[in-house]
This record gives sequence, C-alpha cells and structure tokens, in this order.
Amino acid sequence: AQWDVNSFSRRLDMKAGISYRDFEITSPKGHQIRVHVEHINNMAHPDLCLIKYSVTSINYTGRISLIPSLDAIIVNKDDDPQVCYAMTYQFFKNGKEATSNPIRIEKEKQTGFSIGADVKPGDNVMLIKYTVISSSLYDERQELIEHSIAKARQTKIDGWDKLGNDHQQ
Repeated sequence: AQWDVNSFSRRLDMKAGISYRDFEITSPKGHQIRVHVEHINNMAHPDLCLIKYSVTSINYTGRISLIPSLDAIIVNKDDDPQVCYAMTYQFFKNGKEATSNPIRIEKEKQTGFSIGADVKPGDNVMLIKYTVISSSLYDERQELIEHSIAKARQTKIDGWDKLGNDHQQ
C-alpha cells in the first residue's frame, strides 16, 4: 500500500542559506501528517550539517518515530583523506525537549537510532540532527574520532538557534 502525497513544496532561501521541504501525506489507513524540514550546511562551521525534522499529526493517534542515521558508503582511494562522522540530536514534543530511550541501529554501512513519541491530532514531534564531518585534510588522523565527538557534543550545547545565527553572519 502506498501513501498519498497531498502537497509538497521545496524552497531554497539563498539569503539565509537554508533549504526547506514541506509536505502533507495520507497513509493507506487515512492517517494524515504534516512534515517540515529545514537543512543548513553551516558556513560558519563547514564541518557541520544541521537538519530539523518537524512532524505534526493532523488526524493520527499513535506513535511517530523518527530514524536519523549516518550512511557509511564511502570509497576512499589510497591517497584520499580519511573522514569521520559524528551525530547527536535533540528531540522535542509540542515544543518541549523530551527524553526518550532511543533504539540503536547498527548495520554494516549504517548507524543511527529510532526515537519517537505517542501523539494525538495536533501534536508535534521535532528532531534536530547535528552531524559533524571531520577530515584528515583539516585534523590529524589520530584525532578525527575525538574531534568529531567533541564537536558534535558542543553543537548540541550551542543549539539550533545559535548555530543558525552563526551561519547567517
């Protein structure tokens, strides 16, 4: 069974440097949700990618889970730099940061987690994904893992608003 796409729009704000995607979808059972995505490749922090996923239930009662992940399908030649990815997140329900026990996902070329909340019509869940991509072009190879983890932790402390403001300066 397929989901129906009721509306879809994509917009790039060149001045702010943010891309947006908005869509509403209906499940085969008639459940409707609205999704809003904001994506920043941060100019102030070129090793940082920020994505905000916001999902609102229109008429659905049940669990909404989000599954942020990192794909490791990277092919390096012998002389190519090494890269290291680190990811952290913030999760909100109805505008308040929520704690949840994420389910860890580990596959051969992918890692991530599943996190969610029970919702009713009008409820919103939001996940902000902070991804750091460190490279041996800029950091010592032996420090890539530590650098990536420390930077990911700091981005979560700094938060979406501060990093977005840094990006627009």
